[in-house]
Amino acid sequence: MTTIRILGPATWAMLMLVVSHTLMAADWSEIALTRSAVQQDRQAIVAKFMDLNESQSRVFWPVYREYRSAVAAADDRMVAITETLMERHNAIGDREADDLVDQYLRFEQEKLELQYTYLKQFRKILPFKQVARLFQLENKMDAVVRYELATKVPLVD
Repeated sequence: MTTIRILGPATWAMLMLVVSHTLMAADWSEIALTRSAVQQDRQAIVAKFMDLNESQSRVFWPVYREYRSAVAAADDRMVAITETLMERHNAIGDREADDLVDQYLRFEQEKLELQYTYLKQFRKILPFKQVARLFQLENKMDAVVRYELATKVPLVD
């Protein structure tokens, strides 16, 4: 079994380049188009670090693609919240701000529920250490995306 390190500088640089390119799109309506490119790179990073054998790959990738599709659908709601904040951050009233917080927390809850649902499926097809590695990779990639997004979203006035 191969020992893997935390994502190396070259891999982080590649991920940051992809994420930065995606999030710097001038028009937020274009984000839907660029998210598919990020998804493709995400899959390549997972493939590089999961160290799957052939039989594991056959059962893992369909479940992983289904998982990412479900997460992407949930992420659509986060994109809508972000668009609202980008467009109206200085003109949001109290009720709208309160509603945006509720939407954000529902998004987080839904994503967590998705993760638990798929955790059960991944545990059935992979050794527990590989499942842990997968969720570590997902968390690291999500953290990079969220950091970049956080630098772009202004605070509500």
